[in-house]
Amino acid sequence: MAFRRLMGVKMPYEQQVLVYAICRNYESQDRQTQDKILRLCREAGRQYAPALFELVTGDRTVESVAMEHYMSATVLYACRRKLYERWFEK
Repeated sequence: MAFRRLMGVKMPYEQQVLVYAICRNYESQDRQTQDKILRLCREAGRQYAPALFELVTGDRTVESVAMEHYMSATVLYACRRKLYERWFEK
């Protein structure tokens, strides 16, 4: 699945691609980066952290992950936006 610009995320396309690539390659990242991804999933996703983690590290669509986790796709989109926007804060 190719990366498409996330229109609701307030950051340049290049930074979005960087976050996307780092998250998608979760298994090959060092422990510090893996911990950062997990922490941001917990902060941005709260009770939906497992769904957010599955979304940003996997190859599934927002809709399919949301359906599996019995949640709204709109909520999952918002969680993903928060994760991306917080990536460069901490």
